[in-house]
Order: sequence, then C-alpha cells, then structure tokens
Amino acid sequence: MTRKSILALLICGCLLLTMAAACSSKDEPPPDNNTPSDSGKSEGRKTADGFFDLTDINNYWMEINGRTYQLGDPFSKLAADFEVDSDSDNVNEPLEPGDYAQVFFNFPDDDYFVASIHNLSEQSKSAKEGVLGEIDIDQPEEINVSFAGGLRLGVSSLADIEAVFGSPDDIYEGDSIITWYYEPGSDDTRIEYTVYIDKDDGLLWSVNMRYYKIIW
Repeated sequence: MTRKSILALLICGCLLLTMAAACSSKDEPPPDNNTPSDSGKSEGRKTADGFFDLTDINNYWMEINGRTYQLGDPFSKLAADFEVDSDSDNVNEPLEPGDYAQVFFNFPDDDYFVASIHNLSEQSKSAKEGVLGEIDIDQPEEINVSFAGGLRLGVSSLADIEAVFGSPDDIYEGDSIITWYYEPGSDDTRIEYTVYIDKDDGLLWSVNMRYYKIIW
C-alpha cells in the first residue's frame, strides 16, 4: 500500500515530551524533557473527553514482543532488535540536516515494517545516527503488535479505535480497506495517525503514524 511522499520535512524539535499535561496546549506540540525508556512506553496525555491526545508524541508508539518503539527513538534501538533489510543500503549514505531515509526492518519471517529515520542535527550524518520519525506497519504473521489504548493489529475493531481516539477527521472507504485519518497538526506540521481496517473481517490491518514539522 503506497503512501504520499513528503518533499521537505523535519521532526518537531519537541520529539521527547514532558508527562505534565499543563505544560502544553492542543494547538502546538508540547516541550521536550521526557525521554522514553528502553523498557517501556511513556504515558501520553488524554483529552478532556477521555480520548488519547494525538497532539502528544508520547501516544505515538508500537509494542512488539514486550518492547516499545516510540517516535523519537534512535535508529540504533530498532537496529538492535530487527534486521535492516538488504535493500535499505541508504542507511550508510549521508543525510543532510532535516533529511530522512526510509528504512525497511525485517521480522524473523518474510514480514517487515517501514520507518523513516531523520537527521535532526546541523551536520550531515547517516541514518544510523538518526531518530525515528514515522512508522508504517501492516499486520505480521503470528506477531502481536499493539499501540496506544491497547489497540492491536488483527484484533481491534472500528469501535475499539473510536473508543481510543474518538471520531476521525476524515474517512476513505475503498474496495477492501477502510481508512480513518486523524490529523491534529497545524498548517506547518504533519502530525498524523492513520489506521487501516480490513473490510472482510472488520479488524485493524495497518497503522501509519508520523510527527513532522514541514519546512517549505
């Protein structure tokens, strides 16, 4: 399944956030002073209605085999747990400040997920020195993948998703997939959480999450 390309972008400087909800508003990303640990996920804010707040980057994570991977994590954390696909030779190429590389990480079987790795420094560096800015994952075989609010690939329904995030900002219904778009970002940000539901079984099939500041 294809996704639209991004011309020029940079992850928001507030990738790693405070757990104190009072420090930020829904109109702009919160300040950064909270680094997610290797052993678990950070607690994300909820809205006044009780939904998980998708302006808070601490709600942008996935858990696989008891390990949590959150936007803002270093490339090295993913590379330590998953094989980098041989086609992702771009990890060794230099990235200019603000640039990103799309990297494929393999599961033990033939499945994989895609991550965008960004260079946040002011100098040219490789993707191996970058951080996670986007996750795009489909349902793998016999592997449990969970997200904020306990959502799980191959398990959660549309009702489950709405209970966690509320009503989507936009909906697209194709022949085999229903897509719900959550887009809480402002004009100069690309903060998006997109879920894809298989129409045959009505269950969550794929998730794409991203948290960007766009440089025009």
